[in-house]
Amino acid sequence: MAECRLRIVEEEDLKLIKDWINNPNVHDFIRPRTPVTYEEVKKSYLSTPSEMKNIHFIIETEDKKPVGIVSLKNLHFVNKRAELSIFIGEDEFRGKGYGKCGTLKALDFAFNKLNIFKVFLEVYEFNKNAVELYKKIGFQIEGRLRFHSFKNGEYRHLLIMGILRDEFLSQK
Repeated sequence: MAECRLRIVEEEDLKLIKDWINNPNVHDFIRPRTPVTYEEVKKSYLSTPSEMKNIHFIIETEDKKPVGIVSLKNLHFVNKRAELSIFIGEDEFRGKGYGKCGTLKALDFAFNKLNIFKVFLEVYEFNKNAVELYKKIGFQIEGRLRFHSFKNGEYRHLLIMGILRDEFLSQK
């Protein structure tokens, strides 16, 4: 597995994030239905610390090259849960282990630093590589939403997957 590090998204990252989201090799696998603007990215990825609803990290290689983004969203500290989202934006770094590394580091942060009990995610069912990766990490399929999203002229099934703190920590 590739080694990576996470750092908080900064304003200088926003143009890169916009370009990643609008890349057809990324866009087909994530939720936005249309290309995004710089202002939309700024609104989504630069949140003030006092809000603490979303934490967005840039995934970097060991030599500090940004390759993707992983987020803990919709943080709910009463129910102790968070939603994870991730994508590798740089085409040449996809399939090299950076998604796994970023996911594991985000889960470690959620469970050990934020004291979250459960992390869940949504993934398109056709994204077999991602589904298999999440299963290897310990996520379980909790539900399947049939024909849930309309994108690129077709309806897509969406899987809901989750992992509990004890499940994650028992694998270490």
